[in-house]
Amino acid sequence: MRFGILGPLEVSDGGSRPVVIRHPVERCILLRLLVADGEPVPVHRLAADLALTGTARSELFDRVRTLRRRLEPGLAPGVAARVVVTASDGYAVRGAGLTRDDREAARLVAGARDELAAGRAGAAGERAAAALALWRGRALADAGDDALWVGAERQRLAVLADGARLVVAATQAIEQPAHAGPALDEAQAHQPLDGRLWALRAAAELALERDVEALRVLRRARLAVEATGRDRGPALRAMEAAVLRADHRRARALCRRLALDDALVDPVEDVGTDAVPDLESWAVTGDAVGHQIQWLPGRSRRLVALVATIEHAGARGPGAGWVEPALLARAAGLTPELVTEHLDPAVAVGLVTVPAGAGGVRLRDRRAGPAVLAGLTPFERRCLRRLVGQAALAMAEPRRPRRVGHQG
Repeated sequence: MRFGILGPLEVSDGGSRPVVIRHPVERCILLRLLVADGEPVPVHRLAADLALTGTARSELFDRVRTLRRRLEPGLAPGVAARVVVTASDGYAVRGAGLTRDDREAARLVAGARDELAAGRAGAAGERAAAALALWRGRALADAGDDALWVGAERQRLAVLADGARLVVAATQAIEQPAHAGPALDEAQAHQPLDGRLWALRAAAELALERDVEALRVLRRARLAVEATGRDRGPALRAMEAAVLRADHRRARALCRRLALDDALVDPVEDVGTDAVPDLESWAVTGDAVGHQIQWLPGRSRRLVALVATIEHAGARGPGAGWVEPALLARAAGLTPELVTEHLDPAVAVGLVTVPAGAGGVRLRDRRAGPAVLAGLTPFERRCLRRLVGQAALAMAEPRRPRRVGHQG
């Protein structure tokens, strides 16, 4: 006999014939006994858990007898039931050949984790997806919401489902990053603040060579977590380090680790950060800025150097204390949109800030400017100063009207 609790209660006999149990009290009795997982539930506890009082409580025995007839229609009078058995001073669901969809889901998720640990991401994803397919809606849908036993069991099943979604998302990020979006969206709909899922999304973007978009994902993760008053943990920092270094192998390894380590409840404990620093907590020293600059893509490094040069030259533009975006764009030979895109990595590591509504850009800490410039060769510094000077001169020159020739 098979029982389904991952949705409305379903019961079928040893074959494919459904067993119809219509009365709501009988359905709740069966669910309560199934949740006990073979342990006997005393009659008084069963009545209390189902909120049966007065006449309804006195009918409990009649409902159990009717339930037994539904489950074992061929049971002869006087013969002990084999499914809903009398045990101690209560009842239990026991017997050989009984199966449940939640146990099948748990076996599939465990098998998926084993496959992923062995490096077989494709097989892991298939098993985890098969586990999720067993959910037909809200678990224990017939049991209401008030009883404590319902909430505890739903929480256990929710953790099981979240684990399956995490494995599916990790395997998609590893094997099919271009198609990982739906799996990650579904997982994040249930756990929006789980840093593991943000890290997996960034890994998928990195695998598609979209490094800047990966850093944007990590920035959104930081803002989402910090909005709750919490700190991002080492997993997100480790993924950020992998993205900044374009380390695809490291990112794939992190994907597997995040899906397998049960200790990573905050997804971010002990994932092998290789001593990746929390850059925002560093003092602004030459070494710290050097590490930050070293991790940036080439175009982003050049823009940071231009910002430092403009601030040093005092040619920030009309916005007091801020580098005017138009001046930076002209000096870099880029459109303002591309400047914003290529500055994203520097914003992600906390070196540059672009506050909303500020109308400009600046180094997050003014003391970082000399350290940035000190890392350049004299020739590079001269070239940057010349570019900034030319850009400032071009912006200061009034635009001359076009001369239109006269026809004689």
